[in-house]
Amino acid sequence: MYLTDKSRTPPGFEGGRILLLIFLASLFGAATLELLNEPDKADASILGAFFTLLILWRLFLLLRNHYFRRRAVRYDSWFRIHPAPSCDLKTLSEGIPSRNPGKELTRLLQRGYLTGITLDQDGTVHVGSQQPAVQAEGKPGPRQVAVRCPACGARCTAVPGKVNHCEYCGTPFTSPAPGQERKA
Repeated sequence: MYLTDKSRTPPGFEGGRILLLIFLASLFGAATLELLNEPDKADASILGAFFTLLILWRLFLLLRNHYFRRRAVRYDSWFRIHPAPSCDLKTLSEGIPSRNPGKELTRLLQRGYLTGITLDQDGTVHVGSQQPAVQAEGKPGPRQVAVRCPACGARCTAVPGKVNHCEYCGTPFTSPAPGQERKA
């Protein structure tokens, strides 16, 4: 609801890229160390070191973006479960553990991971007009509950009685309707 396209990635896409970059960095690193022992191949060792650093930098950027996406999904889930039009940072930090939720939320908004949320100077978080608890006709919208994904175990939000998708791995699952319990 408050996530931008930048916050969404295909399931399993990021893990494969991370493993590939780790493999390439170790490969170039090992080749560079081997070339350092041979004095006549100094140019190749410098080039190998450059490529190793380049791959490690890309790996750092990928991991940082992965962290921001995960945090954006957490904030999005919290705002969907708690559909108040505004809240203070203390209430937000109780629901989402963070050293500095104001700074983190500002970063996520500035970098384009979240939308429809504003932060005042006094520390009040205002959620946009697209509230999940009220539909356009003024009738209450679908109630959302926090559940665990059956595939990856991540906490995500779901509408009871409907087919939902995990916000982390994309696995479809059905949350039981109110009053119904899952059979063991």
